[in-house]
Order: sequence, then structure tokens, then C-alpha cells
Amino acid sequence: MRRIKAIYLIPVFLVLLIGAAVASYYFLFKPQLEKVDAARATWETEQKTCQTEEGPSNSEYQKAFDEQAMYAKQIYLDHYQFQEIQKTMPAIYNMKERYAGKEKEGIYEWYRIMGEGRMIRELDRWARSFHLPNSPQFQGIYTSTMGFEDTLPSSKTVSIDFGTGQPMMFNVRGFGNLLNSLRRVTGYRYFPMIISLPNDTATVKIGLARTDPKHNPQSPMLSMQYSATAYFMTQGWDPMGADAESKMPAMRTLALTKKSAPPHRISWAPGQPGEAAPCPPVLFFIQQQGLQP
Repeated sequence: MRRIKAIYLIPVFLVLLIGAAVASYYFLFKPQLEKVDAARATWETEQKTCQTEEGPSNSEYQKAFDEQAMYAKQIYLDHYQFQEIQKTMPAIYNMKERYAGKEKEGIYEWYRIMGEGRMIRELDRWARSFHLPNSPQFQGIYTSTMGFEDTLPSSKTVSIDFGTGQPMMFNVRGFGNLLNSLRRVTGYRYFPMIISLPNDTATVKIGLARTDPKHNPQSPMLSMQYSATAYFMTQGWDPMGADAESKMPAMRTLALTKKSAPPHRISWAPGQPGEAAPCPPVLFFIQQQGLQP
């Protein structure tokens, strides 16, 4: 009798095993398989996008790597060229960047510069290089007055008015000398000077009448009215920031290093370019065949 009951239990156990298998499939295997399929679909989509962006035989991708070296070289050369140009400017500094992190020391130095008249002497020396008849107007360069400053001047470019309100006059003999006079005052080294004409029109007047014995038709006395504004950069700052110099070794290395573009995707799982990420396991440690990197 007991043996008969055991035989009756066998179908029950089979049903339970089938139920467990089905449950395992739907609750364990099927979610993992869907996860792998989703990863594969994502990877294939990204792979097609990458192939389009990379161009034939990785041509566009390699071009991007080559351009890194090209731009690094340009940044490196421009940095030192900018420094060379900046050194020719008047010895007037962007105090805020020059003393970044040392504001108290910068305030003391600013007081010494103003108290000793160093800035105005340097501006006068620079202004005389243009050989203009009018005295330059320095008002407004540094608006702060000597007092209890808690900030430092931060001007990067400075403009100097040489007589917008009081136009100047070229007085020369002959058109050739007029052109030379204009050429001499349009700039000194890297310092640009902008010449302004009344109503944006050049009016040249002949100073001597034809009946004057000094009149020379080949070289008449000429006059032309103009105004001028000059510009320069202050020193002590860099377009790339206060830590620009520390960036240059890396730029130099990048400029001199020839790089080859790595494969953009080397596994099914999406990740960073060149990253070998494993595929999602089907069940804890079992990976689907053919999806291993």
C-alpha cells in the first residue's frame, strides 16, 4: 500500500519540477536574456552611430586625434608668442591677477606704485613714443582713488585718448609727407592707434595761395584734421588663466605625441571608447555563448 502511494507522488513531483523550471525560466533566465538582448541592441545602435562618425577606416576618428596634436601645438606657440608681445607693453600690470591669492600684498604694492608715481611716468613714456602734439587723457584708466581699497585694478586693455575733444592737425609740405605723418602715428610696435577723422571724412586743405612766392605746386603746404586713440595690454595676466604656464608641458607632450585611434567599441556592453566591458551574465556567472568580448 505504501509503495502504491509513492508511485502516485511521482507525477506530483514532476509537476512541481516543471513548475520550478518554468518559474526559473521566467523569473531568472528570461530577464537575464532580455537584459543581454537589450545590451546587444544598444551596442549595435551605438556601433552604427560610431561607424558613421568615425568615417571609412576610422578616418574621421583618427583625424580628431591628429587635430588634438595640431591644436595643442598652436596653443603652445600662441602662449609664448602672446607673452613676447605682452612684454613689449608698458610696465603697467593687471594687479588683480598678478596678486591672485595675495590680495594684501597686492594692495601694499599698489600703494607703492601710486605713491611713487611709477604708473603715470610709465604712461607718459609710452605716450611720447607716438610723437603727438596733444597730451594724452589718462582719466578713467583706474577709477579707484587712494583710500581703503579692498580690490585691485583688473584692466586687461587700456585706451588712451589723445584729443577726441581737441582735434589735432597735420601740417606738412606735399602729399608724400602727409602720408608719412599719418603712417608714423598709426602705431608703435604692437600698440595700435586708431585715427579718427571729422565725420569720417579726410579733408585736406592747401595752406598757401597760388600767388604766394613760397607756393610750390609740386609740394604744396597741406593740413588735415584728426583725432587719435591708442591701446595697449596690461601685463601680469594670461588668456588661459593664472595657471597657464603649468599647462604648457602637457600641451607640448600632446603636440609631439603621435596617437592612433583605439577601437571605439570592443564589447557588446555600451561603455567608454576602447573600454572592454563584459556582457551581462545570463544567470549569475553563465554568459551567453558568442557574446564574450
